[in-house]
Amino acid sequence: MDLPNRPTAKAAWPTNPAALMVNLKGQTGRTTSLAFSPDRCLLASGAQDNTGRVWEFGSRKPGERAVLKKDGDPFASVAFSPNSRWLVAGSGALNGTIWVFDVSDKTAQDVVTLRGAKGAITALSFSPDNKLIASGGEDHTLRIWEPVAGGTGTPKAVLKNHTSAIKSLAFAASNTEVATASLDKTARLWTLSRIRSTEKAVIPHESEVLSVAYVNSSTLATGSQDK
Repeated sequence: MDLPNRPTAKAAWPTNPAALMVNLKGQTGRTTSLAFSPDRCLLASGAQDNTGRVWEFGSRKPGERAVLKKDGDPFASVAFSPNSRWLVAGSGALNGTIWVFDVSDKTAQDVVTLRGAKGAITALSFSPDNKLIASGGEDHTLRIWEPVAGGTGTPKAVLKNHTSAIKSLAFAASNTEVATASLDKTARLWTLSRIRSTEKAVIPHESEVLSVAYVNSSTLATGSQDK
């Protein structure tokens, strides 16, 4: 008896090779960070040539829109605000400076400079509600900022428990929790409050933790040197 034909199983992921959309040239040093704006119209890059750059994708021909320079410092990290209007960039120098730019027009404008960290800023993120910035870096410290145009640039929370550099961080959708990944072989969860922000949990790993991302409000993904 002939057996009915069984449907061929489909690949779980697309198998077609990716096609190059555009090759953006201009940076003369190693590119260390990238971020797309949520509206998908802009791409920001940070590099060791002491510049940050904003690239436009909203037109038919993608290309460079703005070059950002600050005190001769390399740009170690970049992140867009949820409304795609602001870009935050972290210095790769020892001064630990963070700059916030308004990139809604073709000429980027300074909004506020955030100071207080020491060493390169290697991780940045805006909260989903657009009100807070989280930063982390070589001084092992998570800082929470409430950026205000022309403000003093003083952090509203300084959270210390990591014992090595923070390499990645992420806000939860609730805006009240941040996850951090560190070279001290831990990921940590922090609860944010206007009264007092505290450490919520420590997630040990067998090696350095390099990245974190929330899947949803109750699930966190981590990436580590432990493979």
